[in-house]
Amino acid sequence: MSRILLGGAVRERRSAGDLDRALRQPLPLTCRAAVIPTTRRCGATTTALQLVSMMTRARRLPALIMSASPSPASAADHLPGSGTWPADESFETPRNSAQAQELIGTAPDGLTSCLRLPQAASPREPHEWAAARRRLVRFFDIAMMETAPLAPGLMLELAHHHHAIILMSPARRAEMERDRDTVAALRQRLASHGQATGSRVPRLIHAVAATSSRRPLIPPLQQGERLIPYDTVLAATGPGRTRAAGVLNARTARALAGIASDVVSSATPTPDGRAA
Repeated sequence: MSRILLGGAVRERRSAGDLDRALRQPLPLTCRAAVIPTTRRCGATTTALQLVSMMTRARRLPALIMSASPSPASAADHLPGSGTWPADESFETPRNSAQAQELIGTAPDGLTSCLRLPQAASPREPHEWAAARRRLVRFFDIAMMETAPLAPGLMLELAHHHHAIILMSPARRAEMERDRDTVAALRQRLASHGQATGSRVPRLIHAVAATSSRRPLIPPLQQGERLIPYDTVLAATGPGRTRAAGVLNARTARALAGIASDVVSSATPTPDGRAA
């Protein structure tokens, strides 16, 4: 991981070391995150794959991707050996991590498992999502979900079960400003729910992905927003062509590592000891 992020300046090297340490933080429970696009073709699947790749490389612990995207280029289409949640829900409940990996299958890295789930067909969470979360997630260090664009109510429902929500937007002014309103509304509802119930509030990250090599004309980034620069390697990613994080350019690698470290940090215990 450090080799990916090292730059020439002392400040960059120090920042790379900080990110690497943040990615390796020990966690008491499974870190649960979801990548939700606001529109199609904004890099959500690629971002989810790269984040999991970075975290598993740094932590050397098993990760689960739950792929609920209807795209023909979803994470389950990228990763060989992906499992599918059976229509009759005949999955056996595993007893340990090794059984869970054997049940679902693993990618060539031996650490990443991917389970294809049905997409949401209504504003409510499909029961298969909850069943997979209840029966499988606890056996993995990282559980990352990818979805299609979701209705606000379903985003809120999903957020209650995750430490971090990454809302993906294309780096275009109109879409970014529109999605800021969505992010602000979701953040307010999550804060109100946390205050009313005393529960932990998940971290909300607004990731803005450049989808062309031209300099994006976007407003200045605000707190909680991260720009993912355009990268020719990521642009060429397709089913069967998922490139490792080590071949990304330095700016893109740092941006993704920053998001990954935010995700891991979101699952560390709070000062009052809450870890869920």
